[in-house]
Amino acid sequence: MITGNEYNASQGKKPVQYYTPDQIGAFDNGSEGFDYIKGTFRDMALSQNHEISLSGGSEKITFLASVRYEGSEGVILFHSLFAQNEKLIVCECMDRLRIHSRLQNTKDRSGGCVRKSAYSGSRLGILSKRT
Repeated sequence: MITGNEYNASQGKKPVQYYTPDQIGAFDNGSEGFDYIKGTFRDMALSQNHEISLSGGSEKITFLASVRYEGSEGVILFHSLFAQNEKLIVCECMDRLRIHSRLQNTKDRSGGCVRKSAYSGSRLGILSKRT
């Protein structure tokens, strides 16, 4: 196998010079060039997580409401994850009937992509007395 300059010389053409000797020397001693490690990775990646919840009720009805936020920078530049979640759960208990309702909303953002999901559902249960 021959190099491009060897081929050019065999064809009577001038060799191609991509870098000057000064540029090659500066790259060798580290005074010029691109630092791929610093250009790809973060020095420090931070992560945080916050959650607040509130619950309460009485004998007949109970509830739980919560909000959560999570933020995480990736070690690789331009890679991160941010998520938020809201939730409300209500349980209503009558003599022989229980109604359980849940509302939930989630939003994730990872590397520029956003994903949203929402859930709403109810469960109905008939309570029987044990004899």
